[in-house]
Parts: sequence; C-alpha cells; structure tokens
Amino acid sequence: PRSVVIAGVEAAVEEVASTLREQGRRTTRLRVSHAFHSPLMEPMLDAFREVAERIAYAPPVIPVVSNLSGQLATGDELASSGYWVRHVRDTVRFADGITALNAHGVTRFLEIGPDGTLTALTRNCTPDDSPALLTPTLRKDSPEHPAVLRAMALLHVNGAVVDWATALPPAAADAPPVDLPTYAFQRTRFWPTVAARTVAPAAGSAAEGDASFWSMLERRGAEEVAETLGVDEDALGSVLPALSDLRRDHVDRAAVNGWRYRVEWEPLELPIQRALPGRWLLLQGPGAAAPVPGLERFVPGLERLTCDVLGREALARALEQAFDGGAPAGVISCLNLPASHTGEAASVAEPHSGVIGTMTLVQALGDIGASAPVWVFTQAGFGPDRVPGDPAQAAVWGFGRVAALEHPERWGGLVDLSPQPGHDELAAVVALLAHGDEDQVAVAGAAVHARRLRPASLPASTTAPPLGGDDSSVPRRLLVTGGTGALGVRVAEWFAGRGTREVVLASRGGADVDGAAGTVARVEAAGAERVEVVSCDVADRAQVAALLDAHQVDGIAHVAGVLDVEPIDTTTPAQVEWAMAAKAQGTLHLEELTRNRDLSVFVVFSSIAGVWGSGGQAAYAAANAVADAVVEARRARGAVGVSVAWGPWAGGGMVSDVGAEELERRGLRTMEPRRALLGLESALAGSDGTVVMADVEWDRFVPAFTSRRPAPFLTGLPGAARVSDGTDTVGAEPGSAAGRPALVEQVATLSPQGRAEALLGHVRRAAARALGHADIGGVGADRAFRDMGFDSLTAVELRNTLIKDTGLPLPTTLVFDHPSPAALAQHLDAELSGGGGTVTTMLADLESSVVRIMRAGLDQDVRTLLGARLKALLGEIEEDGGDGDEDGTGAADGGPSLGDRLEGASDEELFDLISRELEQ
Repeated sequence: PRSVVIAGVEAAVEEVASTLREQGRRTTRLRVSHAFHSPLMEPMLDAFREVAERIAYAPPVIPVVSNLSGQLATGDELASSGYWVRHVRDTVRFADGITALNAHGVTRFLEIGPDGTLTALTRNCTPDDSPALLTPTLRKDSPEHPAVLRAMALLHVNGAVVDWATALPPAAADAPPVDLPTYAFQRTRFWPTVAARTVAPAAGSAAEGDASFWSMLERRGAEEVAETLGVDEDALGSVLPALSDLRRDHVDRAAVNGWRYRVEWEPLELPIQRALPGRWLLLQGPGAAAPVPGLERFVPGLERLTCDVLGREALARALEQAFDGGAPAGVISCLNLPASHTGEAASVAEPHSGVIGTMTLVQALGDIGASAPVWVFTQAGFGPDRVPGDPAQAAVWGFGRVAALEHPERWGGLVDLSPQPGHDELAAVVALLAHGDEDQVAVAGAAVHARRLRPASLPASTTAPPLGGDDSSVPRRLLVTGGTGALGVRVAEWFAGRGTREVVLASRGGADVDGAAGTVARVEAAGAERVEVVSCDVADRAQVAALLDAHQVDGIAHVAGVLDVEPIDTTTPAQVEWAMAAKAQGTLHLEELTRNRDLSVFVVFSSIAGVWGSGGQAAYAAANAVADAVVEARRARGAVGVSVAWGPWAGGGMVSDVGAEELERRGLRTMEPRRALLGLESALAGSDGTVVMADVEWDRFVPAFTSRRPAPFLTGLPGAARVSDGTDTVGAEPGSAAGRPALVEQVATLSPQGRAEALLGHVRRAAARALGHADIGGVGADRAFRDMGFDSLTAVELRNTLIKDTGLPLPTTLVFDHPSPAALAQHLDAELSGGGGTVTTMLADLESSVVRIMRAGLDQDVRTLLGARLKALLGEIEEDGGDGDEDGTGAADGGPSLGDRLEGASDEELFDLISRELEQ
C-alpha cells in the first residue's frame, strides 16, 4: 500500500512519474533488465509458454497465496503452465496476498530470499496491533549459515516448531540437550541501561529532517539507500562509509561538547552579621605579625593559638589543652597565610607544605574526639579577576574538598582573603561563618563570591580541530611526561597524527619500561618521524632542566601523576609529599623552566579529584589543584596553557574495570579514549585556562555525592536542585522540627518490638537503594551484605545514609562489623535506645586508632603517652564495672580483673594485653 511499481513503455511511465513528482510523491527508477508485468513482456510469452509446458507439475503440499489473485491458489491452478505465463505479464498483487494471510490468522512470516526486502514490505501490510513475527532468512551483509540459524532461533523462541536435527550439523544434533531453569524468568535487570543524552529536535524542523536522514543511513544498506535516493548503488557504496564516519564524528563531538565544564565564581548576598557569637579558636603560625588583624572586633570570643606544626601528637596535645574550657564553636586556621611576602620560591620547592599542616590539624581534631568545624583561611588569589599566586595554598583547597567528604563533622570550609583584609572584608567573613551555607568562598572587600561548577559547551563554530596540517599551533617537537603510560602513549599518538614530527616520551623508567619498543612503533605509525624514550623524574628540577636542555621542544604535555588512595586519618606527611611530587612539582618545574620558550602547546592532565574532591584521594586532589592554579597563573602572564581536569578514562589509566563499574553506578561514566581525545581537542580549541572534562549523570551523582554534606559548588547542575532545596536524596524521612532525624522521632514512640521492626525495614530499604534495587525483595534480613553484592563504595554509601537518617557517629567498618540487615538493625536499636551499642562503636574506633598508631610507628614517647592514657581510661571503666560480675570488666570466674592486670604493667606488657583483648 505504500509502494507501487509502474511498468511499461518508458515515455508513458515517465509521464506518470512526472505527475506523481509534481504531487510531492517520491519516485525511483528501478535498475532492471526488462519491464516485467507489463505489455512489453508480451513478445516473449509464447516462447516462455513452450518452456513452461515441458515442466512436470504436482499439487502443492502446503497452502500457497497467489500473487496473481491475492487469494489462496488451488492445486490445479498452480499445476497449470498458463498460470506461470500469466505470472510474467500480469500485475503482482502482493499487498492483497498479505492481507489474505492476515485474514486467515497467519502470524509468522519467513522470507526465503537473498535479503529482507519482502519482510519490510510485509510489515507495511500488517495492522499496527498485529502480533505478527517477520524475519528474513538471509541478509546480504551477513554470512549465510549464522543468518539462517538466527532466523530459526527467532522462530523457535516465538513458538514455531523447528526441526533442529535437520537445521544443525550432525555433531550438534547428536549433542545432549541442556535443560533451561525450571523457574519462570523474572526479567528484572540489576544494572540500569544508560541511554544517550540527546535533545529531541522539534517536529518539522530542519534538525528533525537531519535526524531522519542519518537514521535512514544507519538502518538501511547501500542498496536500499541508493533506491531511496534514486542514485547508482556502486557510486553510493564508496560514499556511504565516509558519510557514516562523518555522522559518528558529529555525534561524538556533540556528546563530548556536553562533557565540558568550567569553574566560575558567583556573587553572594549575605545577611549583615555584626558579631560572631560563641568561642572561636584561631590557629596561627609563628611570626612577627598576627594574621587577619582586627578580626577580634567582629569575633569577641576569638582566642589565638600560636603553634608550630611539628607533629600530629604535639598539635593534638595543644588542641586538647585549648579545648579544656569547652569545645569552641569553630576553629579558624591561618596556618597557611604567609608570614611575609617573600615571593613564591618556598611554595615552588614545597607545594605540599600547606597540605601537611592542614591535614595534621584535621587529624589532631579527630584524635581528641573534637568535631568543631575547621575554616581554613588562605590568600591563594582565588575569585573573579584574580590570579592564583601561591601553589601551596592552592593545594590546600584541593585537600579541603576531600576533607569535606571524609569528615563533614570536622570541616567548615575554605575562605580566600585579600592580602590585607579591611573592615568590610572582615564583616563579610563573619557573616559567612555565621550562616555557614557556603564552604568554598573568595572574599575581596565587601564582595563575596562562591565557587560554582557550570557547563561550558563550545559553540559549533569552535569545535573544529584546532591542530592539524600546517597549523602553527602544532608543536613540531613535543615532550610528553608519563609518556610510557597508557594515557601518555595515546596523547603522543594523537599529536603525531596531527602533525607533530618529533616526540620525546619521558618517564621515570625510560627505555627500561616493558613495551617501550612497541610504544615507539605505535607513535611512529601515527605519524611521528622520530620518537625517543628518556628517563626523567619530573619532580626533580635538575633532571627536568637537563631534559629540556637536551631536547629543544616547542610543546609540553604533562601527563605524569601518581594516585595514592588513603583516608585522611591514616595518611602520613611522607605519603602527601610522594603523591604530590610528580603532578604538582612536575607542573611547577615545567612551567618555570619553559618561561623563556615560545611554546605552541602547554597542556596539563589534571583530575576532577582536584575540582570537587574524591574520597581517599586528598593528596592527589591537592596535587591536581596545584596544576590547575599554575596553568591559570601562566595564562595570566600571557603564555599558552590549559589544564584539563579529566574524569576517568576507559581502557587504561588509573581506573580498573572493577573501579569503573563502581563509578558508573554512581553516575560517573568512564570516557572511551577516542571520545576523550576529542575532549582534549575541544580543550585546546577553547579559551579557558582550566577545563573540566567528565561524563557525569548528575541526577545520580549529586545525591550520592551529597549524602552526608551539601555541596553548594554543584548548585545549578542537573540533579542538584532536589538536594539544595532540602529534599532527602536517599529516601529517608526529612528531619523533625526538633532538629532530630525523623527516623529517630518515629522509633522513639514505638514499643521495643515495633522499634526493631521499623529499623530493620529502614536498613533493608537503605541497602536496596545503595544496590540499585527497585524494592527490598533482594535484601533478606539475615542475608550477608557481602553476598548481596556490597563492595567498599556501596558500604560507605549505606553507612553515610544511616548516619544522616539516625544522627549516630557510625564507624566506616559498619557493614563489616554487622554483616547482615538484621545484625545492623539490632546495632542501631541498641545505639538509639542506649542499650550498649555505643560501646561497640567505641571499641571499633579504638581499634582503628591503634592501627593508625602502629602505621605511624611507636617511639618511646608515643608509647608512654598512649600507655598512660589507656591505663587511665580503662581504669575508669574498671571502677564503673562493679565487683567483677559479667557486666563489668572483671573476670567472671574470680580471676584477676582487667584493671588488676593493668596495674603496674609496663608499656610493652600493656600493648601485648591490648592486642590479645582486641583479638578476642
């Protein structure tokens, strides 16, 4: 009904076709040798009849619909030679025949032929609500054997009877059958299918027409497209692959353009705050002048504590003494503010110094059990129309973003000040601290700006390749640090393919790295004329200087970096220095040593960890924040430079396949390298100094990211609105008017049995959400979390959810300490009802503290200090335990109590005793 063939004398057919075209109909000239089914076939009919009469016919064994009548044919009719003579000359009534089959209840159509043309035509002749199954036997673009088997399988699973003994080879036919499961398939997918994020074009628009055209190319073969367009198939065959490549490139570029983000500074209007109430503790380093003079006028309860951060234990003792009068409302750290303006040499030498000081403060607060929020003041040069000037202070911002995730109870935020803050600026700072809704802020005078992440898609006119051919922006000689790693090699290949002729691949291992020869061959195959692998530690300034002296490169791609995953509480200063060396110091050395060179490209591979933080990556985040700041400062001097903060790459790099799955479940997708390199092209084409390039599903990422703490930085992105307006992101009840979580209010009114049931149901629902289940059917009360598929990230997500829902300080090992929903619910019940669950948490925290101390090393001073504190603490427990019954710490069998065994114990004996107790 949608396609009619007109056959006959050319002039007559063309006249009809011309009239149809004038009516807006599409016509196509068929490439055939004769005008079949038309009067032009009549001269050959007699000869054809003579041949047809010499053939022996027999009645058909299955019903046949005649294309001459469009109805079921009789046996006599099909066994007549005259029938087949008419078949050459008369009209083909295909549509009528399919309609007749529909009327007879036929629902299975199998096309026996070289392609699926008749299958497509049959689909046009069946009602829209028909349950018909239509399948071709062969496809011209598929091998015959698997195509036939595929057709047979499709018929089989839809109820047709297939003689598999005939269809399969003898060996397969004789193989024993395998039974399918005896239960009904639930057909519920655990993992969601991520759909491409596209914007549907408006109906009738040019974009809709373009989409239809490309869809036709993708769905049809060359023959169908040629027929549709009315062109020669051979000519189209050479063009169609190029069109497909063009289409794929267009789709890829559009997708990658949606991965671009930039950091902006949004002005804030804060309520006037004349004074900051409460007691505040300000920490300052040793120096002649006190930092932020005049702050006392706005903070009457401000106390200054001068401390030289020599170590974690010493700072913990100093803080404990300062907290003797009660925990302050907050702690202000000015430890990173420069005592004098002597330039940046010290920061270049030790960009990790500020991070270690701030990290030690956060750790020390945890060691003494304090939860006063820490506000870190810096003078890094952040904010609109300002230039970052101190890499060490920029590093603190990267660290702080991770501290906010790992320890929201200890972290207040980051405030960047001008070098000499005046009255208006201090008033603005006080208003900020009083209201505390923002945690990354730049203050200059009375102006307050909050850090924000915003989409930064490029206009279509600027997404063309910026490098290639004789473009002067193409570096002829390129240095790639981390050049033998997975990302470094891809970057080198990419530049070589765009005109770079000489490539220097630098890494610490140099030519001794496994596969170095193959790496050289890959880059040469991409277009480079000369490739050299050299050894260089970019954290060593002398080695970088020697490398640049030996190789007069005119382009830098700094890819080198190391990832050290460690929670803040167990990270050592040595780990910070090591993790920051390659990325942070490498960027500083490369920037400083190439200032007098006319570089066409200076690109640094940074990370999203430095942009919004990532749990366990505090040092890595700090290093990447330094790289971003150095590039911004470089561009402010008029030099070329771009820092790309990457999301995770697929196919190598720092993310394993398992890690990629965990990230994608939370909305952070890995980027296919081919598309990621288009993102590099986009970054080089734009005008931003720092570019965020990540494929993020924000409506999944934001709720998970903000499960324990709001993230104003992400306000304005998809998925952030329901977080910022107070909507619970994990399905828990909103907080009560009294300030306690609604779950706590709810269970407080229930009987013990009702409370236990409510908490068990809540734990099961929270676990189901963490795993992505639609309901709690897959979360059995006594089933182990490990058996349900919980990993480290889902365990943390469940723990964070329960902290928010209960207000309890739950340990990071929660899911492993209480390995089933029933056990966990029982623990929560004990905690909320005061039934002793707190002791479990304290013991878990004690064990964690001992582990951290063991890692740090136990010198004699530490042993003495810890021994005295443990004796005092456990002595108090013994006194409270009564006379040795089972509820106390004494031995129930009349043996010596724990207190008796502690009395007079040496430090060594004490540690042995504690170890045995923990093992039991």
